[in-house]
Amino acid sequence: MRLILGFAGILMILAGIAFGIYVGVAVCFVGGIVDIINQIKSDSPVDALTVVWAIVKIFFAAPIGYISAALLILPGLGLLGLMESSFLSKKTSKKIIGNDEKHSAPVITGAEFYIASGL
Repeated sequence: MRLILGFAGILMILAGIAFGIYVGVAVCFVGGIVDIINQIKSDSPVDALTVVWAIVKIFFAAPIGYISAALLILPGLGLLGLMESSFLSKKTSKKIIGNDEKHSAPVITGAEFYIASGL
């Protein structure tokens, strides 16, 4: 079961990266530029609403790309956090931070981060 969750988590992270790049670059940035060019080249009068919408798409391309990537990356991290061999497990954190119990920082796993984010 852990192997399947780990594979699904990695697959979701990779899909999130690809989805974020596609939405941010292809749909918003390039799509906005193409919309403006199509309005300029058309024989009909230029539609101001289409041009403004294209400018808004170009302006918000990066945040929309990040948000769409996070929709798959955060659940993928949550699935990876359910595995026992997580990078930030308590055993590993004691090696990184130190063996002193009263000075070690709490560790948040991917699943706890996903639940705390509210998605």
